[in-house]
Amino acid sequence: MSVALRVNDLYKVYNNGKKNVTALNNISFEIPQKSICGLLGSNGAGKTTLIKCTVGLLEPTGGNIFVGETDITQNATERLKHVSAVLEGGRNLFWYMTVKENMRYFSLLRGQNAGDNKTYNRDILEYLGIGDIYNRRVQFLSFGMRQRASIAVALACRSDVIFMDEPTTGLDISYQEELAQLILKLRDVYDCTVILSSHDMHFVNGVCSDCVLINKGELVHSGKINEFKNAFEIDNYIISCREPLADKQLFFLENHIIIRQYDDEKQNLEVLWNHTDNLYKLASILHECGIDVSRVDKMSGLASAVSSITKRQVEKGETDPSVSV
Repeated sequence: MSVALRVNDLYKVYNNGKKNVTALNNISFEIPQKSICGLLGSNGAGKTTLIKCTVGLLEPTGGNIFVGETDITQNATERLKHVSAVLEGGRNLFWYMTVKENMRYFSLLRGQNAGDNKTYNRDILEYLGIGDIYNRRVQFLSFGMRQRASIAVALACRSDVIFMDEPTTGLDISYQEELAQLILKLRDVYDCTVILSSHDMHFVNGVCSDCVLINKGELVHSGKINEFKNAFEIDNYIISCREPLADKQLFFLENHIIIRQYDDEKQNLEVLWNHTDNLYKLASILHECGIDVSRVDKMSGLASAVSSITKRQVEKGETDPSVSV
């Protein structure tokens, strides 16, 4: 399968005034053409830095990024032709301009011919169902419509690769479903490769075929989502307790199972459990501890895998949640 995006030994170092901070540490991966790829990682993992390096908002300290055979780290003009970003709430658009003006401006910036694009742009608007906002200023659009306008601009630029940064933020469930269908159309109708950064594991699991997981600037995994989930034989359960847990109960549990977190207000206990072990064993430990369970919910396999890795890094003292790059 052809490769849409190839990252080779990408390295980025910041200086915060006191010391150098490595945001990306020689990471390399490939994303197949016409795939929908989830860019995963906790806050401070390096996702935003990777996106900014790819779209040209940051210069990497070292390494290369290729779209097809073109090294876009060495050629800003080619980067503009091939890569676009859709930011949450239309932050990448000029709000004082209309949707039409944004589409024309960004496509001209990328070397498109305005005359040739007229019919093409109209087709985009019809396909996205936003023809009635074509001549409206972005500042007067709803959150969801600004999101669609951002996608329209990316398509008007005829980009091969589209980055979407936290696309589900602020969206209700019904619009998230619409967004999922829209992303599939970007791949199936417009032949785009979509790379979306998100903390919403349910959304990523439902729409993505591939994933790239970064933790503390290091590449953990890249490839098919199913391969990733199968590599970590662990499940994530949310256990709802009828009564708040006492300190001695938590102490007992910590010596028998892996506790990811406990929400005292909601009385929810999140645990990691090796899925090769009998689930009755977990139930027996909870019973022995005197915990009255009202409900047990299993998280998606993708969420379990990511939670497992994050837990391991925290235990090793390698994750600093206060840092976000």
